[in-house]
Amino acid sequence: MWKLRGLSWIVASALLAAPAAWAQEQAQDESAAKRTRLGLRLSDALQKLKREQAKERGWALSVMSTAAAGFDSNIFDSPDTETDSLFYDFGLKLESLQYFDEHESLKMSLEGAGSIYPESSTLAEATQTFRAKYSSRFGKRVRLSFAGKVKHSNDDSVDITGSDFNRDFEYFSYRARPAIRYRLSKRQTLRLSYTGEWKDYSETSGQDSLDWWAHGPSAWYHFKPSDSTSLKLGYRFTVRNYDEDVASLQDGTDLAANPNEEHHYHRVEAKATWRPLSWLELDGGYRFKMKDDQFEEFETYEEGRWAAGVTLSPFPSFTLRAETTLANREYDNRPAELAGETLEYDKLTGSLTAHYQINRGMSFYARYSYADRDSNRDTGTSYQDFTVHHFLTGFSFVR
Repeated sequence: MWKLRGLSWIVASALLAAPAAWAQEQAQDESAAKRTRLGLRLSDALQKLKREQAKERGWALSVMSTAAAGFDSNIFDSPDTETDSLFYDFGLKLESLQYFDEHESLKMSLEGAGSIYPESSTLAEATQTFRAKYSSRFGKRVRLSFAGKVKHSNDDSVDITGSDFNRDFEYFSYRARPAIRYRLSKRQTLRLSYTGEWKDYSETSGQDSLDWWAHGPSAWYHFKPSDSTSLKLGYRFTVRNYDEDVASLQDGTDLAANPNEEHHYHRVEAKATWRPLSWLELDGGYRFKMKDDQFEEFETYEEGRWAAGVTLSPFPSFTLRAETTLANREYDNRPAELAGETLEYDKLTGSLTAHYQINRGMSFYARYSYADRDSNRDTGTSYQDFTVHHFLTGFSFVR
């Protein structure tokens, strides 16, 4: 089977309220929040300027906005009845960088992103995200940091026919992550962190809560054999506990109560980059992920994912990036179409992104992406085959 981101300022504003969001398995491959990252970013030159301003006068403020229009060939990720639509993305981000002294800094941002699909009043997305990160350096080798994130997303969840689900998927999530980075040598660093996250879904009358609490450690090793090459190795372990979500027996039968459902996740990653020329960078990587359902293993799976990318920068104001991924996921017990088979699917993705910096405060971007899933399930409203093409083009404004 082949076919698969000053302590002294406070932002008080309402960002982008619109109808919308994201179903559990039937999620859009590229949400508006992810797509608007293309426009809600600072160029390398502007990042450097903002850091210099913050160090000189104590703080610097950046304002980023973006607007884009695009086409989606299969807005519900449907295997049979494909519905295409134009879509319109918009985003706004305020970011503050404050230096208390040479070794201490605080970065905070408030971001809103939204998307509208004229062909579906239900499938409209709106998210608001607040991030903060405090960093402190001790000597030349040790840096401590504490990062936090609060996110809200509305309910834009639909199944593969475009129909609403019976429950509300609107949620708030809260994440905290202390970390320490230790420089082992001039070319080697080790980063250790611990993450805790709580996801609070809107309660739906007559439905069990989907709320969960997750936590666990991670470790990253970064090695630069030369100025043009780098290698990153990482491992993450997460425990996720559900308060009320109905657990399933090994055959998929839902129980009337939750016997303390708990999932364990293991994730191992490796990524290498090589810049053979000043205008060319190559990268590739592999990720292995395992989910272990601690009850009767109905949700247990293993997934392997290969990724490769090429970035071209033929002149300073223009970049072109191509990337692709190929993943395979195999469930231990979740049933497939034929009796005796368990669910398995391959997913192939690819994208081509162009970015042109018109001037220091304005840029243009365009992106084409493709996703194809080949599954051994042919019925139901999840985990089936689908193919989707996206194209979008937009402008970004920064100051």
